Amino acid sequence: LYDYPVPVPGQSAEPSSLGADDRQKLASLGYVSGGATPVIRKDAPRAIDMVGLLPTIEQISGLFVAGRYAQAVPLLQKVRAADPRNLDATLRLATAFSALGRGAEAETLFDAAAALAPESGDVKVYRALHQAKGRDWAAALPVLEQAARDTPDRQVVVEALASLRERQGLAAMDRGDTDRKSTRLNSRHVK
Repeated sequence: LYDYPVPVPGQSAEPSSLGADDRQKLASLGYVSGGATPVIRKDAPRAIDMVGLLPTIEQISGLFVAGRYAQAVPLLQKVRAADPRNLDATLRLATAFSALGRGAEAETLFDAAAALAPESGDVKVYRALHQAKGRDWAAALPVLEQAARDTPDRQVVVEALASLRERQGLAAMDRGDTDRKSTRLNSRHVK
């Protein structure tokens, strides 16, 4: 979680007063890099000015791990109020709304995240995971297929893709779009 890759342009010197723990916590929301060369957005607040959000960032991370998305929402909104162009907070808030079944709010925030980072693979994948849960599941297939090729060890992508493949097969069977051979095979094994 702390090494979450955030695609951001520009580089800045890391504030010398930050310790390793503080740097890692700020990296979790994209203010500094978790790696050796810190990277921040050109328009981002100074990392040292965001240190006051560290307890909030810590709490958000714990709530996400516990799946307590409703409690994470106001905290993520607090981070976005302090930095409206924070990609990670925007994407996490979209994901939280998606998990809570608040699709319209999730879509608005996925649009905002895509505007912040149009080429971000993470934005595309998280939006596809959101789409996979609803009526627009077919639109998620090509994105998740590419993500599975790029990162085959990303379990959530592989599981979502398997679920969509099952839905795709069931939909084809409902339409009668399966060939006789596979229909015979399915009827022989499903008793």
